Amino acid sequence: MIIVAARVWMPQGLRARLRRLAVSAFMLALAVLTPAAALACPTCYASASQRVISSYVLSAVILTLLPFAIIAIGAGIALYLRRQARALAGARAPTLDPTA
Repeated sequence: MIIVAARVWMPQGLRARLRRLAVSAFMLALAVLTPAAALACPTCYASASQRVISSYVLSAVILTLLPFAIIAIGAGIALYLRRQARALAGARAPTLDPTA
């Protein structure tokens, strides 16, 4: 059985509202019909073992410190390049002293 939907003219605002309503209804039905997936919250410590809790805390610490590590690595690379550029410029710099 093939169902072909006829394209019915309706105002653009109404079409957008109906689309939002359909998506909202689908998401609500999905949440109501699959409650087991909602119980898989990573911050829920009630049903987790000590190893799972430790892993969760360690991953949170790593993700918290990661931006600082990226900034430190970038600063280190910038300082290294600056030092290399100064050394290269010092080796090539002509002397202005006529007695030298």
